[in-house]
Amino acid sequence: MKSNYNFIVRTFVLAVMISLLSACAIFKKNAIPAEEIKPESPEKIETSALLNLKGNFDEMNSFQAKTNVEVFFQGNNQEVKSQIRWVRDSVIWMNFSLFGIEGARLLINRDSFFLLDRINKKYMAEQLSQLATKQNLPVSFDNLQAILLGFPVLLSEERIIEDPKPEFVHFIQQDSTWRGDYFTSKDKRELTKMNLRQKKSKNSVTTELSEYKRIRSYGKFAHNRVIEFYSKQTGQAKLNIIFKDITINIPKEIKFSIPSSYEKM
Repeated sequence: MKSNYNFIVRTFVLAVMISLLSACAIFKKNAIPAEEIKPESPEKIETSALLNLKGNFDEMNSFQAKTNVEVFFQGNNQEVKSQIRWVRDSVIWMNFSLFGIEGARLLINRDSFFLLDRINKKYMAEQLSQLATKQNLPVSFDNLQAILLGFPVLLSEERIIEDPKPEFVHFIQQDSTWRGDYFTSKDKRELTKMNLRQKKSKNSVTTELSEYKRIRSYGKFAHNRVIEFYSKQTGQAKLNIIFKDITINIPKEIKFSIPSSYEKM
């Protein structure tokens, strides 16, 4: 049990620090090289159809869900249960359980990242800005929030190129540091893939979204996610996430405290 939780906690820390961003590793072979992109009319970022994917979710102020999370990392895999609680623009809270026993608890606010490893009685507390510097990635609360809700993460102010295909629409945005590839349904109403790649380091994360279901009047929400990430420091890992029992705007109490007996990681 303890070794299983060591694996889960270590993997999820990497997933949060490196990913929950979105990117491009697995679909790298499908990406269009920059020199081949010849847009006729690039869209300004503020008018791009990508920004219309949020539906009525601007009216959503809190979110709770249960999830099944399958983790693949370093040749191992493990399935865990998780609960997620989110409050708009302020906090993301998650816990992770195996065989009904909670092994880890996570809290992310606007500035900081906290993780409790209940099995080993250790904790992590770090500024998001420090994580961004260490991993050389744009780790921010707004990006993590967008990934959780299934929205596109735009990491540049550059214009967005729209490239319609027969079965889907491909959006591209890039600057000297990043390239983002975004794939939507033909009607541009559902984000199906989101690929970001850091050009120099080749660090990347790929998010696939599927099983869209309507949540009351708020719009459709992707209940299935696959997040794959790669960095030279950690190698490749994958998270399969299935959302269920979603409730909107019925806030639940968020509890998080670090026991005085816990040792800092």
